[in-house]
Amino acid sequence: MIMNINRSILKSALVLFALGVSSNVRAADISLTDLSSFGQETVDSMVQTLVVGGSHRAYRSATNLGPIGFDVGVDVTMISFPTAFTDALALGGASASTIPSSFPVPRLNIHKGLPWGLDIGGSYIALAGTSVIGIDAQWRFLNNAALPALSVRAGYTSFSSEEFFVNSSSFKLDVIASKNLFLIDPYIGAGLEVGGGELNVSTTIADTLPATISASSSVFSPHIFVGVPLKLFILQFVGEFDYSLTAGSTIGAKASIAF
Repeated sequence: MIMNINRSILKSALVLFALGVSSNVRAADISLTDLSSFGQETVDSMVQTLVVGGSHRAYRSATNLGPIGFDVGVDVTMISFPTAFTDALALGGASASTIPSSFPVPRLNIHKGLPWGLDIGGSYIALAGTSVIGIDAQWRFLNNAALPALSVRAGYTSFSSEEFFVNSSSFKLDVIASKNLFLIDPYIGAGLEVGGGELNVSTTIADTLPATISASSSVFSPHIFVGVPLKLFILQFVGEFDYSLTAGSTIGAKASIAF
């Protein structure tokens, strides 16, 4: 009974997150009409911001789930747009009044524990012209009760957005340390994200881009992150802050059923 109620709560939360993104995007009503003023740094800013900001996040500590463990829930990551990104949209013809300062990306987030300290997982959303698919695999290589747990995690993200005009993909490799303190399991991590993307605009608009400017860009982004999971029986809530040396910061949260 309790499990069914919790599942209903999580489903409702996902719908609310989705409606929030839909409202945010449609209210903005952003459009690009002319890329003739774009320089390569303009394209780089657009691609890098969404490669890094839209990438998959596990929202998990270094502690593994165990062979029968599951973690099923929803997360939302708030991408804060740097000035260079909003300036790029303005150069492309978007009205200043329609350009938001941030963009929430909600996702279904699922992880499964395996033997030998392994976990696998992924996240997904397809809504209002934005589609994100992410996967990750984590291996805990140190788990001593007297020491922090240490894990290495690899991830991949495919990101596509018609609202913000970028298609991208990226790979991420992180090392995470955490200490399980019963109700909380705070963690810190650092890693590297590499990938690339291109502008997602119509052929007519793409033809206005100067011939010397490439519509694609690559990303090489070291980052650090910290998070705190709060565990209440089978319910778990996680808050995380991530800072990228290339594209600034994101904040996010996850609510899930974990056992």
